[in-house]
Amino acid sequence: MPPKQPKITDLRPLLTEQELVARWRGKVSPTTLAAWRARRVGPDYIKVGRSVLYPQCYVEKYEDGKSRR
Repeated sequence: MPPKQPKITDLRPLLTEQELVARWRGKVSPTTLAAWRARRVGPDYIKVGRSVLYPQCYVEKYEDGKSRR
């Protein structure tokens, strides 16, 4: 049986592309985020219609994996 997909309400808060750029203080541009999505790198995201949203839990997981120890 395939893993159960989380409901969108379980993934809140959701960050827009611009909010993610602001969170990372402009070190990553919207163009870079789009390129990462095309190459399947970077934080996981969901699409709602034409909107790309980044669940904060996925962003934090990505950030944790990128932190230097």
